[in-house]
Amino acid sequence: MSRLRSFVQGALVAVGLFLLAIALPYQSPLIRYFTPPFGERTAMEITLPLPGIPPILFGPVSLFLLALFVVALTVFTAGFTPSLKRFALSQKSILQVLVTGLLFLFISVSGFINGGFDSLKASGRLTLGLLSFVLIIGNSVPLVLNSRFTLLGGPMLTPAWGRVKEGLLAVKPLHFMGAVFLVEFVLTSGAAYYVFDRIPFVVDSIAQLFHAKIFAMGKLTVPSPPMPEFFEMVHMINNGRWYSQFPPGHAALLALGVLPGVPWLINPLLGSGTVVLIYKLGVELYGEGIGRVSALLALVSPFLLFMSAEMMNHTSAMFFFSLFALYFVRTLRVGRISFAIAAGCGLGMLVCIRPYTAVALSLPFFLHGAYSSFKERKFSGLPTLAFVLTTSIFVLLLLMFNDQTNGSPFVFGYQVLWGSDVLPGLGNASWGKPLTFVQGMLNMLDNLLGLQKFLFEWPLPSLLPLAILLWGGSVNRWDKLLLATVASLAFAYCFYWFHQWLFGPRFLFEATPLLIVLTARGLQQVPGLVKKWGGSVENEQAYYARTAGIVLLCSVLGLTANIPHLVKEYRGNGLDRSVLEAVERRGIRKGVVFTESDYRTVFPANPPDLESGVIYVRDLGRDKNCSLMEIFRGYDFYRASGSEVEPYDPSFHP
Repeated sequence: MSRLRSFVQGALVAVGLFLLAIALPYQSPLIRYFTPPFGERTAMEITLPLPGIPPILFGPVSLFLLALFVVALTVFTAGFTPSLKRFALSQKSILQVLVTGLLFLFISVSGFINGGFDSLKASGRLTLGLLSFVLIIGNSVPLVLNSRFTLLGGPMLTPAWGRVKEGLLAVKPLHFMGAVFLVEFVLTSGAAYYVFDRIPFVVDSIAQLFHAKIFAMGKLTVPSPPMPEFFEMVHMINNGRWYSQFPPGHAALLALGVLPGVPWLINPLLGSGTVVLIYKLGVELYGEGIGRVSALLALVSPFLLFMSAEMMNHTSAMFFFSLFALYFVRTLRVGRISFAIAAGCGLGMLVCIRPYTAVALSLPFFLHGAYSSFKERKFSGLPTLAFVLTTSIFVLLLLMFNDQTNGSPFVFGYQVLWGSDVLPGLGNASWGKPLTFVQGMLNMLDNLLGLQKFLFEWPLPSLLPLAILLWGGSVNRWDKLLLATVASLAFAYCFYWFHQWLFGPRFLFEATPLLIVLTARGLQQVPGLVKKWGGSVENEQAYYARTAGIVLLCSVLGLTANIPHLVKEYRGNGLDRSVLEAVERRGIRKGVVFTESDYRTVFPANPPDLESGVIYVRDLGRDKNCSLMEIFRGYDFYRASGSEVEPYDPSFHP
């Protein structure tokens, strides 16, 4: 029987390796179509490394049945060890694992419910990766529950882990912070340069970069241009005043880069600073070890990397939320006024960048602070006052900006451009179908699914360490606060009608620091989980060594397989500097360029006052072009088509 069991386990490990190979991205996808319960007929991509093999999984029913089969078979081949039997007698443990496990699996396969090409790909690959993980670990280890296992975490890996841990902790905190900042800055600035070509790739950041140029001139808005149809751009208000629809915080930060001519470096600096804040938050809540592991995990997060390399306001919002979270906790612990002021600056800037996100993220912290003060019968009056006053200054600045630009302190640029339906709320939508609660919940599931994939790009779900943290049963008050904050943000965006993945679930990006710290906490709980499930934990460091080995393997597999794929995808959206470089090669200093190419690539290069330099406009045909040429007499005129820029003569062009 033991030989048969060993043979079955070996076969299942081979199946797991095959599923893992399928879960990694390849070219030449096979497409299958089906209709999800809440959507139209859509496509699911299952990419196979071997031609001619039909997909082994499609549709929610087959995935669910296969998951049950694999789990049942894995438990059977593990032989129902006495430790598992003891665990099975604990009804509380069973209920806890069932509830959190089913929720975790439901999020992983939610793409099959919600539909959408990207969601389906993510669910397919995550499910395959999770099943491969269960097969490989569950059958190469009866194993995970037995510290005698030597292949993964035995005599070779444990001493190596000890040396790595000792060396990591031996680095002085200041040197460690400098090192992780430098590494992240090299990565993000490199991606900004080589992947995004030093220009904004998203219409949101295009509009905010242009507004940053207005701020750099010392103005809140500029007059609308003549014949404004030539300058039309999404998210730009052009009603006599010319400015973006967004709150001013992020554009003001970009303006600091506009002045020296390097706005593309602002987000890499903020993203790198966030890695340092992640380290400090981990240390503040859980100690030096968690802080350092959190920082290292942040360095291998593609979600953090690519968002910090582009010019979106999510990166600055993440930085200032991290600042708020760190110093709010320090204020609760120490009660120092300077900490309260720093927390107020963080939250105030977050309000000026993404107000709705600021409310969702700060609410759990306020409730926790109020509860702690009531429970401990301690109220710090001066720090609280300092925090409120500091935050209020930023809120007042935002209201003044709204009043000066939008005509009322309580009207945002979004409302000026799109009307009140742009605001969060059921039944609202500036375009498309009005938001329903069901669709909002589906959007939330899709965002959580996106985290499973994009947070680390592992070949198994990225939130698995959070499940381990919950299964381990040693959740403390800081874990609850961080989890509640992530849940608050996810739930808040159930009530926002627009839904999008951009480098990942963009509306949950600001919670990335908390998720990374919680990931480190979950990994820390592996020995406790094994002990709770009845396993032997004679050598705790051996389990940390095995965990580190698995995380390293998943990171190497995920990054080497996914980063080239993502770089190709992000670079392939049709935006680049080709027109701008063609203008530079021609040495144009004062001219109007009629643009047949994608206008998004050149719009933010316009001088906001249109009084000098190169002006980029849309090509609207000969008659309208001639009218504009009358306005800009004294300028040379050119036409951009593709990556070519040639002199423009309306008599030879339609």
